[in-house]
This record gives sequence, structure tokens and C-alpha cells, in this order.
Amino acid sequence: MLCKVDFGQSSIIITGDLETKAIGALILKHGNQSVFDSDVWLVGHHGSKNGATAQFLSAVSPEIAVLSFGNPSRELMWTAWAHGHPNKNIVAMLAAGVGQDRQYVLQFALI
Repeated sequence: MLCKVDFGQSSIIITGDLETKAIGALILKHGNQSVFDSDVWLVGHHGSKNGATAQFLSAVSPEIAVLSFGNPSRELMWTAWAHGHPNKNIVAMLAAGVGQDRQYVLQFALI
């Protein structure tokens, strides 16, 4: 699933559990990558290693990236943390490539 919402001069792209294979297919399908350009990116699959790519980050070029992965103190078997999300390499990629000021947002979605 991929959903992009444009509202006035602002936009958000939500990639749900879209994984790298589908991300690559979308980029191939839409040669004009400006269709992905968004101010905010709700990063896919809770920041897992297969939920984001450098190529897609470049295509989206967000000012803010949001990772939803729950409160780390709740290490239950069904949480994102229990499955190794977010991936530290994805977090580092976002920290280096999001926004002009190289800022990123980690949002806790308390479950």
C-alpha cells in the first residue's frame, strides 16, 4: 500500500508495509520520481531493513520522516521492537538524508 496526500502546499506519503521489492517496482514504473516527492514520509514497515531504500528516500526527499514502532519498554512478542524494528541502518540513513537541516523525527505510536 502507498498513499500520498497533497493538501495545499504540503504533502505526506504513507508506505505502510511496502517492502523493497515493491518500492523498486514503483520507482521503475514511475520514471518521473517527482510523483513521490513529499514533505513528510511515514516510513514503511516500522523502519525495518526492508521498509525503506536510499533510492526511495531520494525520490521522496522529505523534510520529516516518521517511524512508528511503539514504546520500547513494552517488549512484547507482537511489537515492532520484538521484530528488530526500527533497523539501525535505516535510522542512520534517515538521519543523514532527511530535511535540509538533516533532522528526523522518531514518533512513538503507543499501542
